[in-house]
Amino acid sequence: MKVSFLSLLLVAALGCTIPLEAGGGRGNSGGAWTPPPSDYSAEDLANGRMSGEMGSVRNFNDTLHNLSINTGYGDTYVEAHILGEYGWAMVGVTISGDLGVGDLDVGATLNPRNESRFYTYVVGCSGPDYQDFSFDNSPEDYEVTVAQDDAGELYLDVAANFGSDGTVTGVIPLPGVR
Repeated sequence: MKVSFLSLLLVAALGCTIPLEAGGGRGNSGGAWTPPPSDYSAEDLANGRMSGEMGSVRNFNDTLHNLSINTGYGDTYVEAHILGEYGWAMVGVTISGDLGVGDLDVGATLNPRNESRFYTYVVGCSGPDYQDFSFDNSPEDYEVTVAQDDAGELYLDVAANFGSDGTVTGVIPLPGVR
């Protein structure tokens, strides 16, 4: 299958992923879309947490349901999901700089105001069920801090303010990234 640069650019411009199901359905259109398994262990997911409010999904405080980390071409994209009775929420963080090769120092704080050599972008999505998003937006303000636990594992501390649509804080582990 041939994929054009324009198609890739269009996909990159979308904030939330629109998963395609077998048979051509999108998202949770049938009410039975099953989230993919995480690439990380239950312990890794338990080390992460998000809390707050985003769009119509309110008062959540939960461990991570899914986590993905993609590094390449000088960028790192981290996506963390939570899912519960309240609905589904996702925070995605893009950082220019491969986290695994020491480009970012522990303690580095990235936000839209700092004059860092790293470009950072944050997006949030939420809705009634996994990938069934009714909210897809960039925060008005955010701060991402690169931190390290006692075992030497890196993680991101994220705080994102979506204005009247809510505020989200989270701890996103980066298992295996050193």
